[in-house]
Amino acid sequence: MKKMIMLAAVIVTAGLSAQAQKAKVSERVTERFNQEFSQASEITWTKVGGLFLSRFYDSQNYCLAYFDADGKMLLSGKQISFDHAPMAVKKATQRIRNASEKTDDLLRVAGIYELTGDEGTSYFINLDSESLNMSLIAYGDGSSKVLSKTKINKVRTANPVMITKQ
Repeated sequence: MKKMIMLAAVIVTAGLSAQAQKAKVSERVTERFNQEFSQASEITWTKVGGLFLSRFYDSQNYCLAYFDADGKMLLSGKQISFDHAPMAVKKATQRIRNASEKTDDLLRVAGIYELTGDEGTSYFINLDSESLNMSLIAYGDGSSKVLSKTKINKVRTANPVMITKQ
């Protein structure tokens, strides 16, 4: 489970970090990717730390997969509709949304990925509102863990002042 949480944290980092960069992928990684996803199209590669992230379409689904430098696939998944998430994942997400609503705006589900790795299936969920962005990982048993929580600071001007030349 710790491995899945770490990989999910890398996903958050890839989405939020300027350190992620387009990557030149080794032949081993490319071969392994082609074995796993022979029908993939619109493939992009990003290097995140020592891992390679591929984003692509496969059978009309937006997918991603992480590989290490030796070509071992560590994690793969696809974007799904929140309606297709297991009931326990929906309930875990709703608990977090309800808790957040007490201190911030109601969070909406901005995206969800069903991820599969050595440790089973988990769900990476992005939530957002006007004042908060949050990423969490949820499991089919209903447990969840917040991976990142970022407050959005909005600059408000109560009474804008117009300056004119006289």
